[in-house]
Amino acid sequence: MSILLYVNGSEVTTAGCDPGLPLVKFIRGNLALTGTKENCHGGCVGACTVLLSRWCGERGSYEHRAVSSCSLALGSLHRTNITTVEGVGTVKKPHLVQQRLHDCHAVQCGYDTPGLVMAMYALLVQYEDLSMEDLINGLCGNVSRCNGYRAVLEAFKVFTEEPSRERESFEKGLSRDLKATDVFPLHFEGEKSSWTIVEKVKDSKEMIKDQKEFFYGNPPANLISDRVVTVKKSNNVTVDEEGVTFNSNITITNLIEELLGKKSINPLRIGKLTGLFGQLGSAQWRNSTSFQDAVLTNPDVLMIFTIIVKEVQILSLIHKNADEKRFNIDGKCEAVEKFLLSGSSLILSCTVFWPADDEIICVERITNRKRNGGGKIHALLRLLPSKDNKVEKFTFVAFDEEKNYFEAKNAQAKVKDKEISSNLFKEVEDDFDRDLENAHVNFERNLMKNILRKMIHSFTEDNKPPTEIRIGATQSQVQDILHKVDPKDVKALGKPFPHVHGLLCATGEAQFTDDIPKYKNELYMEFVNSTKAHAKLLKVDPSKALKIPGVKHFISAKDVPAGKNKFATFGELDDNIFAEDTVEYDGHPIGAILAVDEETAKKAASLVEIEYEEMPPVVSIQDALAADSFYPNPPYFPIAFTDGDTGKALAASDYTHEGKFQAPRQEHFYEETFSIVAVPEEDGQLKIFCPTQFNLGVQNGVANVLGIPANRVTISCKRTGCSYGGKCFRPYGYVFAGALAAHIAGKPIRNVLNRTQDIQMTGQRGEIEATYKVGVSEGKMKAVEVNVYQNGGWSSDCSQNILECILFHISSVYKAEAYQATGKVAKTNTPSNTAFRGYGCPQGIIVTENMIDDVAEELGIDQVKFRKDNYIKSGEKTHYGQVTRDDDVTMDACMDECIKRSNYYSEKQEVKRFNAANKFRKRGISLLPMRYGVGIAPMYAQSAALINVHLDGSVNLFVGGIEMGQGFYTKMMQIVSQELEIPMERIHIAETGTDKIPNPQMTGASSTADLNGNAVRKASLELKKRLAPFKEAKPDGTWGEWVGMAWASRVGLSVAGHWAQEASFTGWTGYDKEGGYKKEGNRWAYFVTSATAVIVELDVLTGMHQLLKTYIVMDLGEALNPAIDIVQIEGGFMQGYGWVTMEDTEFETDGKLKSTGHDKYACPTIADIPPVFDVGLLRKKTPPEHTRVVYSSKNVGEMPVYCGSATTYLAIKSAVRAARKELGNDKRFNLITPTTPINVINAIHN
Repeated sequence: MSILLYVNGSEVTTAGCDPGLPLVKFIRGNLALTGTKENCHGGCVGACTVLLSRWCGERGSYEHRAVSSCSLALGSLHRTNITTVEGVGTVKKPHLVQQRLHDCHAVQCGYDTPGLVMAMYALLVQYEDLSMEDLINGLCGNVSRCNGYRAVLEAFKVFTEEPSRERESFEKGLSRDLKATDVFPLHFEGEKSSWTIVEKVKDSKEMIKDQKEFFYGNPPANLISDRVVTVKKSNNVTVDEEGVTFNSNITITNLIEELLGKKSINPLRIGKLTGLFGQLGSAQWRNSTSFQDAVLTNPDVLMIFTIIVKEVQILSLIHKNADEKRFNIDGKCEAVEKFLLSGSSLILSCTVFWPADDEIICVERITNRKRNGGGKIHALLRLLPSKDNKVEKFTFVAFDEEKNYFEAKNAQAKVKDKEISSNLFKEVEDDFDRDLENAHVNFERNLMKNILRKMIHSFTEDNKPPTEIRIGATQSQVQDILHKVDPKDVKALGKPFPHVHGLLCATGEAQFTDDIPKYKNELYMEFVNSTKAHAKLLKVDPSKALKIPGVKHFISAKDVPAGKNKFATFGELDDNIFAEDTVEYDGHPIGAILAVDEETAKKAASLVEIEYEEMPPVVSIQDALAADSFYPNPPYFPIAFTDGDTGKALAASDYTHEGKFQAPRQEHFYEETFSIVAVPEEDGQLKIFCPTQFNLGVQNGVANVLGIPANRVTISCKRTGCSYGGKCFRPYGYVFAGALAAHIAGKPIRNVLNRTQDIQMTGQRGEIEATYKVGVSEGKMKAVEVNVYQNGGWSSDCSQNILECILFHISSVYKAEAYQATGKVAKTNTPSNTAFRGYGCPQGIIVTENMIDDVAEELGIDQVKFRKDNYIKSGEKTHYGQVTRDDDVTMDACMDECIKRSNYYSEKQEVKRFNAANKFRKRGISLLPMRYGVGIAPMYAQSAALINVHLDGSVNLFVGGIEMGQGFYTKMMQIVSQELEIPMERIHIAETGTDKIPNPQMTGASSTADLNGNAVRKASLELKKRLAPFKEAKPDGTWGEWVGMAWASRVGLSVAGHWAQEASFTGWTGYDKEGGYKKEGNRWAYFVTSATAVIVELDVLTGMHQLLKTYIVMDLGEALNPAIDIVQIEGGFMQGYGWVTMEDTEFETDGKLKSTGHDKYACPTIADIPPVFDVGLLRKKTPPEHTRVVYSSKNVGEMPVYCGSATTYLAIKSAVRAARKELGNDKRFNLITPTTPINVINAIHN
């Protein structure tokens, strides 16, 4: 029997496809529909979202669901229609969903955009009426790293304003075959797996040979074995006055919908039950996961099953002739998982009996982010009061994320007959403490006690229930700032043109590296990665792997030309393509398999036998201190960052303060993981497609490794799915391996890292630990001493230079009479840390702002006043010797504007009033100025551009920079449009390649638009000069006519422009050894300044928080495209916010990576954005004498991370301080980052 499958309304053949094949592989590989992305390994991020439509006979209607195509196999999709982004609309005829994302500037890198389109489109097909809350619930499964989400809500707000008619028109295109009835069981046989679908759970008994092969619903693609038995979906839910009974194979979404359809039977209890289910996972996960499968894999659902479900109907698998029987699980918490979920029985249905009307049920779910995150702790309290308001029955249980179980047995026994009042917690506290003594370490004492305290206070008579934290934006709080522009406009600069490739991305037509069609003879390269963090390699034996049919080669360090395995990216000569004698970190590439396809390559890689001799790893900064494991500092460090005698200044200060600060490691989590297609061509040429920020570095490195001239190596990149610095230097070894593989095999090579490999191999923002000492007299900082340790990982990469930038920027906007900054980079057995948006500056700035916060608080000085009184002023020198100019210190203007926009002083008073009135809720407010220096060393501060004009007047523009979602191509086209006075629709950028623009500078350091923009302008002005005589000869002519006249007159219509920044702009002499490292001149060409105000609300008892309001004002000079810059600011803010509140790449003590994917690493979703998200650009005219860059604009790239990090951190710290004062503790404290619930609770109770 074959699987009947329709895609975008047309039947597709599944002949020859294994039923265990993931849908995303089928869509992309078999159908070449590459709009659906595959980047979800280790937890779904939504880029693979498609719409699944299935006829439901029980309902007599279609079910339409957004699902993750990476987690569904073909065997689950018989008689369904799958709609991909290509089936929604095209560039020529886009759907309104796609058009709105484009028009509202909600498309940035674009890799995530098709998934957003499909999630929104599914909502329109699924529901007639939508609210903003529905949008957030439906979209929180789509994680967008570059997106601040505000623009997405702006784009989709229109769909909440009138009923959707999408379902009716969509269903007209569905085949009648979807409604046909199948005769069960269904059997699908494939080369690798056998798949059986039965009609009811009980029908599977005779077919199950191993419990691991059975699933109640859709098997996750990564758990499929060679034999699968699963069950047809059910919507069987019975609701009456006694309770609700539902089949175990019902999906969570269908259970919610069926309950809501019968809500009138018991509105209160059904409302609470559906609300509980609605918090779990993402919409995609709820749509495709059956209840009982979720019980077995998800701790949140396991808790619901264990505590809420009272009775199950089971069928024994052990006893052949056993009949169905009902099993009461009330109060049998520990027995449930040990026996009932052990695989010995099938669970047919579950029954929840409605609690008594007066029974109290409280649920608390502690998570690092609001939605689509596993609960760190999921706790439930059930209390049945007696008629005289005493405790008749009391149950408190909890599960952690690892499914560890806690039950308060002592408290449950002793609380009976206690009076239900605000004193109940005190009555039970001692017994609860005894319960916690033997609890798993994850059940942290303060947090668990707070959870119980919160639950009790929520229903005692003399306490009002705390208001719920708001989730995301509401309709009235999303401003529609859609800017209309005229595509014919010939004065494009400064206008909000949308991303030029926005519709290409929204329709799935934009091509990323792995979307390149497969070559007939290509091989897939799969890395063989170390499973140890530090060990000697005793044996590497690929013989078993090489015996597998389709495996062609195993390559390792032995295959690299002599002396070429080691290389330097930016720092020391200490990096390598493959490990040689020693592996230095978990995931270190030992070799790579080359095979005919991905599946064969992965299977073979797992068979390579490796023997290790383990050595003690250095993992943390503290480990490095103990082992004295550090990289050398440059010789100019002691001079560069010392200004004056800090010892004398500290001794003379009226007040001194010492403190410490640490900041966590942050994973880039760009949308598109590392990928490569390397194609050998004639005459020894090699063309490499890869998403890199630095074409020149990769090109020269490949040429060096292979021993061929650079002109034989072409690096091509249309766009990257985000980067943030992670694709600048770390791709070197990866690309070298791919190029070597292509060279050895003589065939095209393809590879795409899965998410775990990418995190392992590419490094992160390195964590820091800092100590500082500051002296203050009369409100002025007299001296500052600061020392920073940074984790560099196993190789130096650019970590030493990042530390340098930390020490440059650590003074931020402030001036102390004496200053000394020092630091070291730790060498550890972890991935090599690297560039990340801000390049060390966020770490430096947050250290300083935390220091100032503590000082102002202890001295009782207003935070804003203290900061303003210590500003660096125009004409003053920084601690590294750069003289500050007027346009470098516009932070005060930004502050004044931010104070005005945010109504800061009124908000501050409101925070104070709120905190006085609320014991268990506290708010915090923070307002910070910031400054970031932009500029790179003169040697690198150059760029080139090429303009080719065709006879029809169309223009090709080639630039050296890379489009990473920052709107770079759009801005460059705006410059050409402005100078040549032609509409942007005449201009096209196809790609960036080293065969068009040689020696391109890296894309990064907030300098790309500056350098490339000036080169583009220079080329445009030269072309304009060439066309001027023809324009003068025919002033009433058209652009096309002038071009034709020039061509006929043999005037060249191909113009190159090269621009080199004046050396004085960044000609700082602190690097000059012969000159004695004198600190003179400019280290930075200019400074970007900003001010940010953040207000948060903190649940004091759980440690969870909510962003309430964010106001940002930034000085970007005369912005080239203000709309693109604003969404960049929003995205950067959320990235910085995530870094200080929830993100941390974690390792075991043996160096093993813990944060292996999205399900183990939390970054913000659409539910985390502030309801008020206000971003403005400082409106001013730049003095002509301060114009150093293109059109007086300033680059936006790095600065927004600071806005989201330090300001948010100090707002949360402000709320923690208020909570501590409520407890009578006004001493200095340390709030550890990230400010997860447990870290906040520990800070409150320190």
